[in-house]
Amino acid sequence: MKTCLKLATCCIAIGMVTTAFKANNSMYQKGTLRVFENKNYQVLDSTGFYIYSRYEPQEVNKGKGLIMETEYFFSKNGNSNIKQLTIRNIENEFSENVRFRYLLEEEFCRDNELTAYDKYLHVYKLEYLYRESLKQP
Repeated sequence: MKTCLKLATCCIAIGMVTTAFKANNSMYQKGTLRVFENKNYQVLDSTGFYIYSRYEPQEVNKGKGLIMETEYFFSKNGNSNIKQLTIRNIENEFSENVRFRYLLEEEFCRDNELTAYDKYLHVYKLEYLYRESLKQP
């Protein structure tokens, strides 16, 4: 069940209540949810582009049944489609930013490295590289 109001978007989803305050540029605050295609995505970062997580059951070949696993996603802004956080998807989405693509290739070898967090700078390394790519050389 989902209920939304226009001024302050309040979403009630399966017993979890979250408030997403939207600015003029549709930015969501860290820790809020974004609903996309009837699925809830936790906003982890929205400084350069959006990084989301989603905790959901995954099928595995080991053992019985499903296990719960966190998956990561991204979108260019708060209104664009949410895509799986993979190196290939990032390169495709930001193909016009050659500097970012080269920094991405230098820093990351596998998709699971994309969620690395710098605890000293308090930023995801992927977001840091993106912001660095926008600076004039």
